[in-house]
Amino acid sequence: MKYDISVIGLYILDVLARPVTKIPDGGNVDFIEEIRLTVAGTAGGTGLLKKLDGPASATLLKEAKKRNRIVTFDLIAASAETIGNVVPLLPFIDYFMPSIEEARDMSGQSVVGDCAKFYLDRGAACCVFTLGSDGAFYARSDGTRLKSPAYDIRIVDTTGCGDAFDAGFITALHHKMDTGTALRFAQAAAGLMATGLGSDAGIISFDHTLQTMKNWNVKS
Repeated sequence: MKYDISVIGLYILDVLARPVTKIPDGGNVDFIEEIRLTVAGTAGGTGLLKKLDGPASATLLKEAKKRNRIVTFDLIAASAETIGNVVPLLPFIDYFMPSIEEARDMSGQSVVGDCAKFYLDRGAACCVFTLGSDGAFYARSDGTRLKSPAYDIRIVDTTGCGDAFDAGFITALHHKMDTGTALRFAQAAAGLMATGLGSDAGIISFDHTLQTMKNWNVKS
């Protein structure tokens, strides 16, 4: 049996409600307009996976590279303590994809380019950082650097946007998009997610996301 992608990590369930402006006083209740339970998907989880962290992760990624697979690597709730688990894995990672906050916390660097250099110097082939409202940043070991601005959209809920970005980028790799287009497509997926409530909001189909990428304006 052949698959386009294999995903390993924690499965996250999100409970989302809006509007929530405060916690009711004295154990009282308040009414909300909408509540949803959604499956956010598979997150990274390195540092939280007791049976997989350490040598087991290295063995897994080594085998993936032995089979000529493309390895993308995301994290969840990464901190300065996570870096010890991450560094041994970097030589087997094609696309290292944390948020810039996670990248800074783990590396101790503050400048985006310096963060990327930290991971590239330790073996990662490429870094792709999400920068929130500042867009996305791509850095490759061959010296390639690319900053992609965010779309100019109205934000409803950012839950799941990082996962949507990663899924969009992986989809772009599968469709052999060039780097700039891959970033734009990933950002369109994340942007669509941000336009609705929950971690499965906004995204309808590949074609719809592609059209959205073409139609949306970026921040100036």
